[in-house]
Amino acid sequence: MVSLPIPDTDHVGTTLYRDLRFDASRSYLDLLTSLGFKRFNETSPVHLDPDLVYAVRDRRPGWRGLLGQSGPAAGHLRNKGIGAGDLFLFFGRFRHSTQSERGYSFRKGWDGRDFHALWGYLEIAEVIPNADRKKPPAWAKDHPHFAAPFRTAKQPNDVYVAVERLPSASDSDLPGWGVFRWNEALRLTDPESRLMSHWRLPGCLHPENAEISYLGSNFGPPGEWVSVTAPGRGQELVCKPLNDQAEREIREWALRLVEDCVAFDLADQAVAK
Repeated sequence: MVSLPIPDTDHVGTTLYRDLRFDASRSYLDLLTSLGFKRFNETSPVHLDPDLVYAVRDRRPGWRGLLGQSGPAAGHLRNKGIGAGDLFLFFGRFRHSTQSERGYSFRKGWDGRDFHALWGYLEIAEVIPNADRKKPPAWAKDHPHFAAPFRTAKQPNDVYVAVERLPSASDSDLPGWGVFRWNEALRLTDPESRLMSHWRLPGCLHPENAEISYLGSNFGPPGEWVSVTAPGRGQELVCKPLNDQAEREIREWALRLVEDCVAFDLADQAVAK
């Protein structure tokens, strides 16, 4: 899966879409152009965050996966006590694509619908608060949240550093961060629904088992699967299990996704908008 990073509207860095490698011969700018995104050009800056793919750019020794959060998003994570040992599962808006001699194009019809899906993960080793006011590790100084002097002292700006290995997984060789190869198990949008925001989640995430910020109690009845409408705003959906059994089931579900779907290359079976 390929998640296309957002534009760098604050111009805090010098990394451009053309600098990011999609594969051996093409950049992210080439991919965007192929897919029909006309507003990107040779000078378009990119906000590479979360930064999870080693091969997308040159790296310094010791590099690890990173996520930066600022403003209300960082404040929400702080208020929820997110820190070392917690696991991020990243989701986004996707469409399936098709490759031809001319490049990539989005599929048409029912199979070309937009949908929400999980696309990557990061388990936290440490949180670096107010990152723009600290000297970053040498291997991380290119990350945009370490180079953001425009942020005020009242605005939190935190960077989450990945563990080297996933200690809670049964396969100890799994990295502590990564992206997924497409699998239907990663789909959040109900496959039978025409509405992208109509999600189908595993039953262990029902409100009887866990509190999830921004989702409230607007769930369908409990069962193997449970339906819920995703919020229009609020991207940090923090899950708090309500009992030990729910915690075990939720962790097993998350780790099974990582173990079954993690990709070790630039898989391109789905492309994010």
